[in-house]
Amino acid sequence: MIGTTGVASNGEKLFIANNTKITTIDRSEKQTDIPHGYDHIEDIAVSGNFLAGIYVKDEQYGIFLLDLINVTYTSKENLSYEPYRIMIETNLSENTPTVYAMDNKFKRYIYNSFLIEKDTIPGGDRAYDEVDIAKGPGKEYFMSTREIKPTLSGNKLPIELSGDFLKIQLYLDHLFIIYLSHYNMYSIVQYNIKTQERLNEIEGGYFSTRIYMCIHRNTLYISSTLNRTISLSQFSLTAQELGTGGTFVLFNTESIKPNLTEDTLDIDVTKMKERRELYAVDTKTAEKSYFKYYVWSAFAILFIILIYISVLFPATGKVNLILLVILLVAALFILRSYI
Repeated sequence: MIGTTGVASNGEKLFIANNTKITTIDRSEKQTDIPHGYDHIEDIAVSGNFLAGIYVKDEQYGIFLLDLINVTYTSKENLSYEPYRIMIETNLSENTPTVYAMDNKFKRYIYNSFLIEKDTIPGGDRAYDEVDIAKGPGKEYFMSTREIKPTLSGNKLPIELSGDFLKIQLYLDHLFIIYLSHYNMYSIVQYNIKTQERLNEIEGGYFSTRIYMCIHRNTLYISSTLNRTISLSQFSLTAQELGTGGTFVLFNTESIKPNLTEDTLDIDVTKMKERRELYAVDTKTAEKSYFKYYVWSAFAILFIILIYISVLFPATGKVNLILLVILLVAALFILRSYI
């Protein structure tokens, strides 16, 4: 995570964007790089087999949709607005994505899988320096520079922080809020939206660019000038909450009807047990190895004795002949056994 411009997770894989490629990391830590032809990427979101993003090329903003199965890009340029955040929702039964791009007034532009604009969702009248949206099952929160609301027209959450809000991430009943805590420094606050309680705060570090955040395998990934990973165990979460294993993914599962069937296997367990008990262990290889070990040991002992005798007594033709025979026999044995 060096020089990254966005992070996202679909629960199975982590996606990291930078100026030249999008890197995926799966559960086995296998890394795959997917190159892109944009000058740089400014935000990404993933759902199912699709990844959406905001890009800049030739100083012009656009959005793209990446099919992760076929590794193909669809791009939309010449936008009538400046996109600040990107979201994506996948209908799993039809494997069709819906892309949402949001400007700095919270107006959302809705696109189909071909990035054809289908509809818009109205925003507010005022533009903000920084906006974000966090969405989960039955929950939706809008972040502006100084407040967070469950709806655009609703009351803001009763949370007061010393600096501007920069990014939010929803996890179960908790909001992780990144805010400007000091000059060019940020911190992460854990806020319980049910009890409306500020639970925990961790200092994040220095930043000079936009901040991106996602949750992947009970770890908070923060992409900024200096990237960080923070285990969720450092926050005030129960063991049950930590056991959920990750992240909210924007899936549309309403049209999916599970069809679960049970069946039994026609296996004679008694006969299988009898066959397993009749299996004989082949010990010939081990016996052969032991035999060679004994033969080599005998050769070694005999050779040492002959060398000792040749040192004690003057060399004779008979001793030299016996040594030569021993060496010849050993060489033949090696040739026959190993070559």
